[in-house]
Amino acid sequence: MLRNISKNCCLILGSLFVGFLIIEFVLRLFVPLPSLFMLPDSRLIKDERGFWLNLPAQKQVFSNNVDFNGEDVSTYDNGLRQVPCRPDKLADETPRIYIFGDSQTYGWGLSDSDTWPNQLQCLLNKSGEQFAVVNLGVPGTNLDQYYYRTRMVYDFVRPKDILIYMITWNDWHSDQSNIRPISLNGKCGDVAVVDMKPMFCPLKPTTYYGKKSSWRQSLYDKTGLLIPAFDSLKAFSDTVVFSSAVAHLMIPPMKALYLRYRKSDTIQRIGTKTLKSNDALVQQIAKDTAKTEHVYFAFLPSRISYADKTYNVYSKNRTVFKNQDFLFGFAKEGCEQNGLNCFSLFAALHAPDIGIKDFKFDGHLNVIGAKAVARSVFGNVVRPTSGKTH
Repeated sequence: MLRNISKNCCLILGSLFVGFLIIEFVLRLFVPLPSLFMLPDSRLIKDERGFWLNLPAQKQVFSNNVDFNGEDVSTYDNGLRQVPCRPDKLADETPRIYIFGDSQTYGWGLSDSDTWPNQLQCLLNKSGEQFAVVNLGVPGTNLDQYYYRTRMVYDFVRPKDILIYMITWNDWHSDQSNIRPISLNGKCGDVAVVDMKPMFCPLKPTTYYGKKSSWRQSLYDKTGLLIPAFDSLKAFSDTVVFSSAVAHLMIPPMKALYLRYRKSDTIQRIGTKTLKSNDALVQQIAKDTAKTEHVYFAFLPSRISYADKTYNVYSKNRTVFKNQDFLFGFAKEGCEQNGLNCFSLFAALHAPDIGIKDFKFDGHLNVIGAKAVARSVFGNVVRPTSGKTH
């Protein structure tokens, strides 16, 4: 009796496994799987002044197989993303626009020409506005790193220069309670600043964040097979979508159901302490950068906010985030009370669904979204600063 039960269980499990393989094989013919490894080398490098930078003098390409393929990625010798529309030679008197941010500002998945800072520079050139854009975006960094990275340029910031801090939802739900005021003087060892160019001062010994490669990446490069991570349920669900076509189709709606019906909500999980710590850090940055009046805090919402369908899931039909532009909603009062220059990019990015102004799978801004951000920044920052009308 027990032998028959065991035999039947094995037959059922075997049939299910074979059925899964057949479905997986058929789906693979029609469903392209994204790549987890979008850059050959995505490491960051530490500057001696306490912040992370992109690898200097990069010449790589972005590819994830589904959203973007073969997009050029170039950085200058100081690790900053290249801005092709900016003239190679700049007069010292030309005002700079220094833009601090994360992967959205860096332009993850976009070519050098398509990043929103470069599109802003192109708009400036066409309009005759005499500004030079400097892209200080670094993927995977938060507001505390923008603050520290200000040291890279602050010694030569002048009254006419503009500082823009591009704040995302990832910034605002990261606790900054332990961040203390710092001196923004950014002397690079004994090296003098040359032609007002931000300089990279490598930490000794050289310190990297991330790995150039891993056994998982090496196996994927050789075979196209990705072994998912088994560290936790979240790690598994986040990586199995790169391994299996079945999982690629099933996991996203399953996550949506979980988010809609879980007992705790996003605000409870983040906590008001975290939100207040970021508000305090914004005020600290504004105080410490007072040598120019042109300091702006731009709030770039996540697609869980600006994409209506996704917002409805995360907000549990508006019961959690009643204000759809919730990122700016959390920051607006502090901005107004302290007289800060703050504005939201929600209206520029608002869309009915994902995949319109962002990469549908990857989630970062696509060319359309980047262009919308560039236009909004131009209207909210450049025109008011130059004194010209729209």
